[in-house]
Amino acid sequence: MTKYSKELKMKVVQDYLTSSIGYRLIARKYGIK
Repeated sequence: MTKYSKELKMKVVQDYLTSSIGYRLIARKYGIK
């Protein structure tokens, strides 16, 4: 059982690569710890 789906992981990575905000803010945005 995975904690996060593959789709969510891909969405987070794409958001990180295309935005200027840091990983902490992206993690907060998606509710990832």
